[in-house]
Amino acid sequence: MPILLRILKRDNQLHLFRRLEKCSIPLTKCEGAIKFLRLCQNFNLTPTFAKVDETKLRKWKKSSEDFQKQIVNEELKSKQAQLKIIREELHNIHDEIRLNCSTIRRVAIIRTLSTLQKNQCQSLMKVHAKKLTRLIDKKVDIDKHINNLSSYHLSFFEKLVLCRGLQFATPQPTSLRDIQANFPKAYWK
Repeated sequence: MPILLRILKRDNQLHLFRRLEKCSIPLTKCEGAIKFLRLCQNFNLTPTFAKVDETKLRKWKKSSEDFQKQIVNEELKSKQAQLKIIREELHNIHDEIRLNCSTIRRVAIIRTLSTLQKNQCQSLMKVHAKKLTRLIDKKVDIDKHINNLSSYHLSFFEKLVLCRGLQFATPQPTSLRDIQANFPKAYWK
């Protein structure tokens, strides 16, 4: 990476790299926040910023629960709108890099930034995993309910899904092609 930065600085292209780097940080944070909010919705958890005061929660239980869900939904929509703006800006910077840099440099820049972004995403997801563990009821010990007999190490999120029971499933979009391809197999079995 230091060699790439020296070469870009020498050819007056370092500002493009720095702009892309500055744009990738909010992109990673925004994507992480969206993942966190969706996990909260899927597991029916209320993030700390959306919680209603305990005394008011007891008085108006139904309306306060709806209010908390509405706050999470609004925050999710806000983050999605913010993500759209950041992606447009990122696209413009990529176009500028495409015009001003050679293909080899462009690939080196994108590869370097994707590595940095991956590291940022991993550290951000660790923070979100800690937040989720605090939001889960203190009485529930995730590791207590799971007896892993395989050599595969489960991630925090996999343990969280298993802890919710066998009837629980996270919503994942399924394409019609997959459904149509698996139907004949299921029919013959």
